[in-house]
Amino acid sequence: MGLGGFLIPERNGASLVYEWWDPEMAKSHGLLDIEEKGQDDRSDAGGSGLLWVKQMLEEHGIDHSVFGTGEARTLGELAEEVQSGACRMMLDAADYKKLVRVVDTVLLRLRSGDGENGRLLVEVEERFPDGRCRSTKWLPGATKDPHENSRQAAERIVREHLGMKVDDIDLVMGGAERFEEDADSPSYPGVRTVYRKEVIDAVLRPGPLGGSALPDFATWTSKTPRGSTKTFQWHTEASAEALGIRLTAAGEQAVSTLVRGPVGLR
Repeated sequence: MGLGGFLIPERNGASLVYEWWDPEMAKSHGLLDIEEKGQDDRSDAGGSGLLWVKQMLEEHGIDHSVFGTGEARTLGELAEEVQSGACRMMLDAADYKKLVRVVDTVLLRLRSGDGENGRLLVEVEERFPDGRCRSTKWLPGATKDPHENSRQAAERIVREHLGMKVDDIDLVMGGAERFEEDADSPSYPGVRTVYRKEVIDAVLRPGPLGGSALPDFATWTSKTPRGSTKTFQWHTEASAEALGIRLTAAGEQAVSTLVRGPVGLR
């Protein structure tokens, strides 16, 4: 049964009518089927969703046979990314039929101390559950999930990738830097990827910090929920830059108009 309602006027003169319904009424109108359908769609990443991504890659001349070998992730993982919204497959309007994978990422510029005693945390290696290993050499980070804001993504990186407690770290959200990088991703060879990166400063709070290898700045590892083992090192800014790690967004525009024509799962 209905539990009352209210009106919200629109700018065009119309009004939207809202009512509070109990579960039985919502179910009678098929509204509760949305949750079940979402679960079916997520599981479909291993079925028709995977076949659709495979066909899409082939239509754009991308060889997916190398996925799942060496440092590359599998075709199923790409389908899962597209299905979950972790990445978007789009077309570049400036290059006819050029397929582009667009990924929103959050990176942590995590520091311990300052001055001569200051160090910056760098991820140097990732070992997959099947034993494959790849050199990373970048700031700790992760893909931003569709439902997350930047703070939530940063806190997830702290918990799931670094194996630390959120209370061990101060996040400086006001000074976040944003830029884009265009690259051929080692995760999916042959797939041009645009990384929309947001770099957030973070500082370790004083006190015991579990497995962070302080105060000796030794190499340490952390296991992610997906089963990968990440290896981290503390570096000075100079030694991090010597590894080719980009620390700032200097000279880059925040958001470009590179990508056009979104392509989504049918």
